[in-house]
Amino acid sequence: MTIKGFNQATGIWETVTGDIGTTLAIGADGSWQAISGIKTLIGTISQAGAAEPTIVEYYNTLNTNYTLNYLAAGQYNIVFDDEILTANIFSLASLSGWLECIVDKPDTLNINSLNFSNNKVDNLLTNTPFEIRIYPI
Repeated sequence: MTIKGFNQATGIWETVTGDIGTTLAIGADGSWQAISGIKTLIGTISQAGAAEPTIVEYYNTLNTNYTLNYLAAGQYNIVFDDEILTANIFSLASLSGWLECIVDKPDTLNINSLNFSNNKVDNLLTNTPFEIRIYPI
């Protein structure tokens, strides 16, 4: 992929190349720089009873292992082997209103499943789509 970016410091159009998914950032010198490496986990998450949630992965470039844990009714977490949730821009998207996610520690993402009364309860996550993205800095 090739993109043209205007360098306001020099007044020159610059060409920046990178793979699809490349992020562009303005460098200290005012020039556009390609930053590769958005890490993504796309899948569905399900949970029933007092069991840990399960994830069906459709796409994963996080390059780390993780463990899913059941903490209490409606409260779960994902613990990553590496501290991937620090020093990066982190985002999570879900197509379900049932899912609330909070970064607890650099390696831990807390997940709450909420009913319409905003109570944490089990059995609400059934093939719930979600996406985790970690952007380079």
